[in-house]
Amino acid sequence: MRYFSFLIVLMYFAGRQPLSAQGFFTDATEAVDFARDFAAQKKAASLLLEATARPVVSRRLPVPLTKREPFFTVAVQCDGAGGDDLVRHLSVRFSPDGDEWGEWMPFGSDAHGPDNMADRYYTSQLIFASAKNLYYQIAATPDGSRALEWTRIQLFFSCPGRTSAPSAGVHPVSTARGVCPLPSYQGRSDWCSLAECPYGSNPVYTTVTHLIVHHSAGSNTASDWAAVVRSIWHYHVDVHGWADIGYNWLIDPNGVLYEGRPDNVKGAHFSGHNSGTMGVCVLGNFQDADPKVSPSAAAIETLEHLLCWKAEKEGIDPLATKYHASSGLNLKTISGHRDGGPTSCPGDSLYVLLPQIRTVVDSLLHPVATSDPLSGQNVIRVVPRGDGDVLLEYVSGYRPVLGIGIYAVSGRLVDRFEMHSDRVVAMGALPRGVYWIQVTGPHGRQIIGMVR
Repeated sequence: MRYFSFLIVLMYFAGRQPLSAQGFFTDATEAVDFARDFAAQKKAASLLLEATARPVVSRRLPVPLTKREPFFTVAVQCDGAGGDDLVRHLSVRFSPDGDEWGEWMPFGSDAHGPDNMADRYYTSQLIFASAKNLYYQIAATPDGSRALEWTRIQLFFSCPGRTSAPSAGVHPVSTARGVCPLPSYQGRSDWCSLAECPYGSNPVYTTVTHLIVHHSAGSNTASDWAAVVRSIWHYHVDVHGWADIGYNWLIDPNGVLYEGRPDNVKGAHFSGHNSGTMGVCVLGNFQDADPKVSPSAAAIETLEHLLCWKAEKEGIDPLATKYHASSGLNLKTISGHRDGGPTSCPGDSLYVLLPQIRTVVDSLLHPVATSDPLSGQNVIRVVPRGDGDVLLEYVSGYRPVLGIGIYAVSGRLVDRFEMHSDRVVAMGALPRGVYWIQVTGPHGRQIIGMVR
């Protein structure tokens, strides 16, 4: 078995802002040294792996971090004639003791990126590893049909540090405008610090016409989701070299919303076609996890209310298909990343939910208004509130007695009552899900609306 030898370079990334008292990040890079151990295979200090060659595995190497809690991450960058396809032939595995090893995890190529990005180097997706791991190995696997040549392989390790306590600086829901308020969220200084995770300088603004849904493709379990967000910020800014985190918003499995790039600032998330988009990342892996998992109900609920807020703000029809100039494609106004680029993002388990999400967003955006079939007058409307409840509100002086039925999607009757005046229905006390409100007017006409 052939082995890589590594020239280890420990350094803090140049250009980082002064650390706050928290001092979240610990970083290190390791650059592969081909020249010493691959004289027979190297060509101009490159590694050449023939199509018929066997996999090449590195020796056991220590994880080069002084701090690994609550977890650490690794990504790889490489140069070579094969372009970003090269990163697909590299894998990593970890060990707590150097004897027992975990499964090999492939470095998939990253399909995000800013508009007009230059292909100077090729960067993998981010891999999350347990803090208990002290050693790692990487492997290069031949293509089987062609030779592979790398001119540089560099590994980027990082630990985001623990979040000392849940942030008290969560921005509250505002009900000052419209039917879809912005959900409560953690701002930049709530999940990091402006010294360590500053906003990008010289932001470029865009008019948003399409809302793009992603998954992070990282871990589905974490005790510190703010640390996951910090890891993604670090990966985008210090590894990729982008101006800021690529997404405008991120959502964890508990339904907590995190601010990324500010509203209407063009992101780096849609395969180089970011103009006209807002990027939302649901944290988790909804494609490659084994067993495959689906996003939590709490995450989907926050996603739906966020998309409703933005659709109302920008006048976007959540059910429409519209031309997206940057990609040159006709896209659903609520689309998955895979609709505009060569990627499986946002994962099969989330992508299959997008039709339902569009429908729910539309129902939130257009509260149900019932109309009397004889007079033609609007009778009531159903208005979602920030606490999950809904307001049944008469819209004029015409106030007939109405029969109201609340049904689960299974058809099970949840509640039934007569309505004589405006009434708040405690939907927030029910299990999360989709419910139907059936309204029976004085002339026997039933109007049905869907709420969440």
